[in-house]
Amino acid sequence: MAVIGERVMVGGHSAVIRYVGDVTGYPGIWAGVEWDDPNRGKHNGFVNGVQYFRTKSARGGSLVNIQNVHRGVDLLTAILNRYADSVDENVFVIHSKAVELVGMQSTSQKQSNVFELRHIVLESCSVAAPPAAICPPFSRCVSLNLFNNLLQRWEDVQKILTLEKLSVVDCGIKRIVIGNGRFPSLTTLNIKDNVISDWSSINQLQLLPKLITLYINCEPLQCVQGISTHEVIIAKLPRLVDLNHFVISAIERHSAEVRFLDKYFCADDNVKADHINDIGRLKMIHGTIAVVDSKGIGLNVVPLAICYEGNTVEKRLPLAMTVQKLTEMVGRMFSLELTQVTLELDKGTHQILLENPLRTLDFYSPEPGDCLRLVAV
Repeated sequence: MAVIGERVMVGGHSAVIRYVGDVTGYPGIWAGVEWDDPNRGKHNGFVNGVQYFRTKSARGGSLVNIQNVHRGVDLLTAILNRYADSVDENVFVIHSKAVELVGMQSTSQKQSNVFELRHIVLESCSVAAPPAAICPPFSRCVSLNLFNNLLQRWEDVQKILTLEKLSVVDCGIKRIVIGNGRFPSLTTLNIKDNVISDWSSINQLQLLPKLITLYINCEPLQCVQGISTHEVIIAKLPRLVDLNHFVISAIERHSAEVRFLDKYFCADDNVKADHINDIGRLKMIHGTIAVVDSKGIGLNVVPLAICYEGNTVEKRLPLAMTVQKLTEMVGRMFSLELTQVTLELDKGTHQILLENPLRTLDFYSPEPGDCLRLVAV
């Protein structure tokens, strides 16, 4: 029988069990479920004057007969159901190709073939548990898609070690813990539409030596004011190349790392507890970032030298100023038409062209001592 807190499928839709027992006026055993879709239900667990359970949404719950609750299957069973459908006692289908088997070897041969699969797709297949401990590893599998299944624990998907791509979208996973040596070949991970809200889970992703592509909902992760979650993830995962279909350039990585160091270096101990190692690593790369805070006007500013044809003007510039506004200001300073003004940030070791008018100055991570130059166009 289903237990409270368990993820289940009801009529093809995923939900969490919040109540199991009698319902006044109705025979049999009933399950109170909280749907993953908060608009699918009829109430919040309050029915005919009785509060059987509670849901986060006012209409996120339903009472269903326990016989309609599907608790799911283990990973191996789902793979066999999906890829080894029996045609007759001596023939089964794998990847839509009928393979004839002979005699008593049918069952064992059917199972052994699924362990040769390289790409496994189990979307909405009610996978709720890992395979049994005695199950051999899927040593040839490099891609696994578990979209919209019932898995709630990250540990349940760690049986397949050779994966290069893994999707566990909408599986109710709350926390990630990477075991020693797990997923040594994983390059792409999709964990969107789960309930991951702790930075310790992001720290665990640092243990994936080849991870370069990550898809994740940034909103549940909280960060300090003045930096986005997107930037914090980039700063914490130095090998990442693609975050939510956003290719991370060298400039964007540098900006994210510098801003992260600036915002978290002096943060309260409880705030930076999950970021201590990253602060130390980035301090070794960038040193201690010095951004001046103008308390009088409540803006973060940075002192820069603005240079043009031998003339230098010292200015304290708001980091929130866009490149377009900055270009207009510099044009007025030197009596130039906007079509004649292109800005370049000279950091001594390299130059960065400020070519996106909608970017703010802080995106380019300016520091005291940098020079803002006008480039002829």
